[in-house]
Amino acid sequence: PENSAAAAAPVSSAFPEDAESAVDAPISLLQTFRLKQVDSPFLEEGLTALIAGEVAKGKKEMLRLKRDLDERESYGQVVLEQSGIRLFHCRSAAVEKPVGGVVRIAPAGATYVYLIAPDPAKPGEIAALSKISVALIEDEAFTLALRTQGEIGIRKRLFSVFASSL
Repeated sequence: PENSAAAAAPVSSAFPEDAESAVDAPISLLQTFRLKQVDSPFLEEGLTALIAGEVAKGKKEMLRLKRDLDERESYGQVVLEQSGIRLFHCRSAAVEKPVGGVVRIAPAGATYVYLIAPDPAKPGEIAALSKISVALIEDEAFTLALRTQGEIGIRKRLFSVFASSL
């Protein structure tokens, strides 16, 4: 009978919110990780607007996300020396779940990664984005996929990143 009481307990008490976000965030990122290929010359100054336009659901959210990305960029660029990938990241109330993706500018051969956490963010959401950040530094196969593969190949490699930490 004690076991049946535990089985009947609400999901929220049996599965704390932090644990739930630790499972949901990687799944959400795997399902929504995007690749945007730009085939014409593009100025880096327009990247935050491009990313915000790809991610945000509406104009208000797009403007908020662009502002949040620009604010974070005002502290300095993050360029990963080993791969040459530039990282855009921030927390923003413009998103409800963690979001990630890649922008490739074909003429320049440049690759940009964006990682956006909701604000406020749950610990599991930050942990999932942190796993991607670590992979950007330590996993050459992952950064190669980001620079050269299509969305499916990138998601397969991203799955490996998350699976390696289980």
